[in-house]
Amino acid sequence: MRILESLATGFKFILRGIAFLFYFPVHLFVSLLRFVWKRVLAPPLARTWRHIVVPATVFIENYVLSPLWRYALLYPARWIYVELLAPFLRFMWDRVLVPFLIFLWAGIVFPVFYFIVHYVLKFVWIVVLAPLYRHVLIPVLLFSEKAAKWLFRGITWLWMHAVYLPARRVGTRLLLPPIRWVHTELIVPVIRWFRVLFT
Repeated sequence: MRILESLATGFKFILRGIAFLFYFPVHLFVSLLRFVWKRVLAPPLARTWRHIVVPATVFIENYVLSPLWRYALLYPARWIYVELLAPFLRFMWDRVLVPFLIFLWAGIVFPVFYFIVHYVLKFVWIVVLAPLYRHVLIPVLLFSEKAAKWLFRGITWLWMHAVYLPARRVGTRLLLPPIRWVHTELIVPVIRWFRVLFT
């Protein structure tokens, strides 16, 4: 038992030694990198970023890019829009597009719609649809209503004379007398006998 415990302890120490051999160089390398970054590289880089890069970026943005954007792109584009493009678009809308749309509606679309579509639909309604409605659809609907009433009456008569009345006769003539006899001759005396027995 002690031999197994000592072997297990020795094996555990060997595994710890192997792990230490692999872990220690990596840990040492990472610690050296962290030390070099924090103590050697980071302070001058931060100072360079704060005192050189940020002011140079602000200077370039304020005194090079912003004036270039304003004077080379924004102001000329605004002047072109206000002085040239907006009056041209207003002129095209007032003098060309609106009269063309009015002419298109009043001269082409409305006459075509009114004289072709309107009269064709009116002709179709007067010649085809209204007579079809008056002389075909209304008589068919009236005949269908009468046929449905006669069919309903026939089904009602058939139900009364083929199902309901025969079932009622069978119930009153064949089933009800035996049920009354069983009730009066068997069930009622048994109930009286039990009542007398338990009182």
